[in-house]
Amino acid sequence: MDDPYLTTRQVGEILQVTEETVMGYIRRKRDPLPASKPGKAWRILRSDLDAWMKRQRPKE
Repeated sequence: MDDPYLTTRQVGEILQVTEETVMGYIRRKRDPLPASKPGKAWRILRSDLDAWMKRQRPKE
């Protein structure tokens, strides 16, 4: 699978933040981290994470 789904724990490890911080990114009103909840746990597509991270960079 080229575009894997990641758990909040995996996203936290990538971003070097806690799972609670990742949940805050998902829940925030302005430019939330795209995520889906197919069952009990949230999942984030790697491509959505990459695109979201690019949008978070400060503009020059």
